[in-house]
Amino acid sequence: MRYVVAVVIGCSLAVSTNAWAVLPEESPPVCEFVESGFVEVDGLLEEWRGVHTHRAGSKGARIAMRCVYDQDALHFGIYVRDQDVFRRPGKAARNQDRMSLQVSIPGGGEGTLEVFPGVDGIDPMRRWNGRPLSDDGPVSVEDSLQEDGWSMEASVPMRQLKGFSTSLPSVEAEIAYHDADRGGGGGTGSYRGPLLLSASVAAYRGFLEAAKLRPSDIRLDAIADFDGMPGAERVIVGGTVMGVITDRFAYVGLPVRAAKDILRAEAVDLRGDGTKSLLIELRQHGGGGSRDLLMVWGLADHANFLQILTQEVRKQLGARKMRNRWSLVPKADAARRGKSKASGGQDLLLEVGPDDVRGWTEESYLETPASDVRPILKPWDVETALRFAFEGNTALPQDAEPPAPRGKRRKKR
Repeated sequence: MRYVVAVVIGCSLAVSTNAWAVLPEESPPVCEFVESGFVEVDGLLEEWRGVHTHRAGSKGARIAMRCVYDQDALHFGIYVRDQDVFRRPGKAARNQDRMSLQVSIPGGGEGTLEVFPGVDGIDPMRRWNGRPLSDDGPVSVEDSLQEDGWSMEASVPMRQLKGFSTSLPSVEAEIAYHDADRGGGGGTGSYRGPLLLSASVAAYRGFLEAAKLRPSDIRLDAIADFDGMPGAERVIVGGTVMGVITDRFAYVGLPVRAAKDILRAEAVDLRGDGTKSLLIELRQHGGGGSRDLLMVWGLADHANFLQILTQEVRKQLGARKMRNRWSLVPKADAARRGKSKASGGQDLLLEVGPDDVRGWTEESYLETPASDVRPILKPWDVETALRFAFEGNTALPQDAEPPAPRGKRRKKR
């Protein structure tokens, strides 16, 4: 049987149009790109009219949040509807109305801003990363009382968030209003999740158009650090392609006939440092049979897909079948040190036994081993188990114990 495993370069385009409207209402909030000087930090929100608003909260206290960004900073304009704005003298946070805003860059820096509004003769109080924030501090903040609550504006310079740049697809945020009427402990109006940067939303639309995809065609949509550099990338698998989106997009075709031949797609931390890899299992057809491949992909420089591993894990010819069982297991070195899977990354373990073959024997199996990928393990091979560890964008074969017979426990070393 002959197959094609080479991927086809699809497209790489820069897109700079603001396009938050292409997303449905339930999508994450979008920060629009603006010219420098658009925001004047005075707490009044006059310049924010027409900027897309995200609302959250309950009847007693609601927030309307807007965000924009320029070449230098990320800006927030927040309106709090609260008929009873409450402060008390002192620095204790409990039982005081306050807004907390945490912004983080996957694989990069983070910062937390707390704003206590000025009311009833009590001066406003602001903190950045737990420290008092002065008027000439690293973050600009102002608040203002309104008829039915209060409002605030904040500008967070890029230099305060390691890895933040206008090319990112998103930043992570946790925005919560703590209402003293409800004890002040939890956020009564809150949002937790990604804030999409508008250039990446336009790139997402361009990607769908170029790849001839609909949103319903998408199998995987993950925003995470895929290349080990500060900042996140948005990686999508849909139809017969996979793409990466920042403020531009690039995509490559996967070696399958149809979308249904992509059996599995997920983002996993194999290395153990928080960097995600893309794991795809797919099916190829040819010569009257089929085979399944397990592919591991990495990313470099925010945009370039790297094929780390392609392992044959299933073959079928008529009624004859052979498969390799595979699983992700705690890294061998992490297990020896007593670390958990979450902190130590994961290895890929492949196993085969007599029960994994039907219709073939060692004598009747005449298939030529695959030369374009790592060939499938066979139960009559000397090696019936294979383990891969992942360092950077490299898969390193490791020693593995042979699989235990079905129904019997494997002896511990």
